[in-house]
Amino acid sequence: MIPLKKLLKPKLLRTFLAKALEMLNDECSVSLFCDGEQLIAVGSAPHPTAPDAPGVIHAPVRLGDGRRGALAVMPRRGEDISQGQRESIRKILEFSAFALQGFIELDSARRSIADETLSKYRELAMQHRAIVEFNNSLRLRDVTRALVKECQVGAIPAEMGIVLLADEAGEAFRPADSFGDISLDALQDSPLTAETAKKNRGEILNDLPNDARWRGEAPAVRSLLLQPIAAPNLKVGVIALASTKPNAFDSVHLKHLSTLASVAGIAMSNAFNFEGVKDLMDALLQALAEAIDARDPFTAGHSRRVAYLCSAFAIVLDRDQNGHKDVRFSPEQIGELYYAGILHDVGKIGIREEVLTKETRLPTRLLEIIRARLELYAVVTNEPWEHAFSRLEVLNRSMHPDPEDLEVVRELSGRTCCIQGKRFALLKPDEQKSLMLGYGNLTPDERREIERHPAESHRILQHIPFKENYRDLRTIVRQHHERLDGSGYPDGLKGDDILIQSRMMAIVDIYDAVTQDRHYKPAFSREDAISILNKEASQGKLDAGLLSTFVNNLDHIEHLSRIIEKDRRWDVD
Repeated sequence: MIPLKKLLKPKLLRTFLAKALEMLNDECSVSLFCDGEQLIAVGSAPHPTAPDAPGVIHAPVRLGDGRRGALAVMPRRGEDISQGQRESIRKILEFSAFALQGFIELDSARRSIADETLSKYRELAMQHRAIVEFNNSLRLRDVTRALVKECQVGAIPAEMGIVLLADEAGEAFRPADSFGDISLDALQDSPLTAETAKKNRGEILNDLPNDARWRGEAPAVRSLLLQPIAAPNLKVGVIALASTKPNAFDSVHLKHLSTLASVAGIAMSNAFNFEGVKDLMDALLQALAEAIDARDPFTAGHSRRVAYLCSAFAIVLDRDQNGHKDVRFSPEQIGELYYAGILHDVGKIGIREEVLTKETRLPTRLLEIIRARLELYAVVTNEPWEHAFSRLEVLNRSMHPDPEDLEVVRELSGRTCCIQGKRFALLKPDEQKSLMLGYGNLTPDERREIERHPAESHRILQHIPFKENYRDLRTIVRQHHERLDGSGYPDGLKGDDILIQSRMMAIVDIYDAVTQDRHYKPAFSREDAISILNKEASQGKLDAGLLSTFVNNLDHIEHLSRIIEKDRRWDVD
């Protein structure tokens, strides 16, 4: 109800009554009453105490909203005036009452239009604000949070609320976000929620205990506002706002919530579509990484583990307030690092399989040919061959060769054998070169082929149109084998020329590689792996500050990586 003083300003009303008094042509007083109470009076005669007091002449006035009003005149002579005079006064009062009613109705209509315009403006402002807030992110979690926040600070008197998202069939619901001290999670199984979604229509329930559909899901709640969240061809979910007070909500609140839900529904639909595309891209990239890893059973899962550990490492660095205050990673940058981890070895698809999976210095078939040569040599020279061949077998599998084994190779390399006039060497130059390697089983040419894979990865990824937020992804992949002292590959970069993300991946890549079984070595323990990393850092190859954070937080990083692996998301809290 609009207060009467807002419709009838005292100064204006006093002027109006004074004009009415002039028309009476007699000494009297004029008063306005509302529900029996005098509001204002003008004139020199005694003021009437009530419209129906003795001697008072009055006419009814409709004041709106059920209020009863009256214009009353008290003549100075009271009952001494003639009946004709009284009738003349009554007509003037009726005319004045009619004019006053018109003025009140006109001002009430003006205020109603103004209120409606203001309401529309507020609704449009709220809608504009909601569109900006809800579409500020394509992550479903961010959209639901923005919706909950808007409901908290908006004009709806709700003490608690919850957003329930529907499954693909639109029948089962799960809590997405909420606010308030009382949990509304049980509403996910309430028939009220299912009915709201099915009917696709909002509802006000201001007396919950007496509603047959209410099962006491939140005993303290007395009023509930339910609104479906929908988008074209998609049932997104339901939003519920609640209060412990009865009769807390009205149609204005439902209309307000309906507007919010319609804007949120479109934003959530966009988020659903975006996350669907992202899930598809994740699956495709995972399949690509697994196809690469599958070429070597010993490295299976390496790319995924590097992705999980790198993104977990980035989360820890982002929250580090001590050693890396200036290092910050946005969710998009963490996602970029995640995808870089998945794809960092994709260039190995261009590496020959016999090089990629090489287990020994010489292949078994070639070692058997050398055995046959030694047997023929023994037949011709009558010298024993078994001991020499056994040393070659040990050397062939060795990562760190024994000097005595290398000496056996040197001795055999200078020997030849002549059979039926044809002379042949016991060891050919390329065989000798492979067996005499100081470390590992790769020849310089083969090692160069392996070291080509980061550049090959960069070349392959140029065909994928990564969005602007992932503009560093290819560079991270290309640089993950670079070292701070310039001894890395493929470009021999130094120091700050190497991205911090690439330096992080270098640490993670080494850690995972040495803690997993490989065809040429057993897995190292965590302690041994840390020792290897510390040695690399002491030689100026790895970033010592990053390594310190990695080692000091390794338990937490591995914990986060398991969460990321389980949820297939890197935006963990």
